[in-house]
Amino acid sequence: GPVEGMVMDFAELETVVKREVIDQWDHQFLNDILPFPTTAENLAAEVFRRVSAHLAVSRVRLWETHLYYVEVEA
Repeated sequence: GPVEGMVMDFAELETVVKREVIDQWDHQFLNDILPFPTTAENLAAEVFRRVSAHLAVSRVRLWETHLYYVEVEA
């Protein structure tokens, strides 16, 4: 890893996630704006696709509840 001991600057991650996912999906009915069934699995895959187009990510975890999540890996 980098000399600083940091893999990624969280501010950079936050900027990309906000721009590519949150700003586009927030307060939207996802079934109306996305061209696929909005299952947790499909949403996690779409988040991975959108974020990995800008940052080197290896995994996205999307929590449905405090107990259940789906995970997409490269």
